[in-house]
Amino acid sequence: MLWVSETSKFEAGKAIRGGIPICWPWFGAHPQVGHPQHGYARQSIFELVSSEVKEDYASVVLRLDPQNSSDEGWANTLELNVEIRLGDGLWMEMRTRNLSEETVSISNCFHSYFAVSGIRQVRLPQVQKKSYLDKTLGYKKCMQTEPVEVSGEFDRVYLEAPNVIDLHDLQARRRISIETWGCENVVVWNPWEEKAKQMPDFDDLGYLNMICVEPANAIPESIKIAPGKIYRSGQKLRLS
Repeated sequence: MLWVSETSKFEAGKAIRGGIPICWPWFGAHPQVGHPQHGYARQSIFELVSSEVKEDYASVVLRLDPQNSSDEGWANTLELNVEIRLGDGLWMEMRTRNLSEETVSISNCFHSYFAVSGIRQVRLPQVQKKSYLDKTLGYKKCMQTEPVEVSGEFDRVYLEAPNVIDLHDLQARRRISIETWGCENVVVWNPWEEKAKQMPDFDDLGYLNMICVEPANAIPESIKIAPGKIYRSGQKLRLS
């Protein structure tokens, strides 16, 4: 189901171009210079908390140590646990605990890269009639009146995420079901030809066979977590 660039850099401190990077504790660009795009979680090493094999799935729980935050401003403020289950699908959940004595605001995203047989043959019926912010138009607010058809650079934040999003690959005659919870938005992205060539870790022609459909809380500081509380957001992917 997932796409990974053949030129991705599998190096410490580098985000992997493909799979499902964890964007946390912010999504997109940070307002201050010197902070990594999409937060520091996707460039960090997680520790294994536990693993389990049950009758219908196997799971692991991973933890990002709040004391060893690569961003000093967040050290000892938030703890992130990510549980991943493999069974009849791929189930993932982020659990963000506020360790501080103040309410903390964050944003986050499951930056899922999906493999498709042909980008022009992709459809996402559940986002039709949904409003979105179009990054290619300076975050202009628009309405998805027609079925999604990708034929150029595509970078949209749909403001109301459906509980289930179906990714239809018409050429392959298959459907990927994306069930979400705790996510207010869904981001859909394809860089297209020019931007693909500008990214050294993105295959020049990779844009023809991938699309990102990303359950997210993409609006800056859209999640507010009270002291001691946990915010849960997740997705389950199934192929049919």
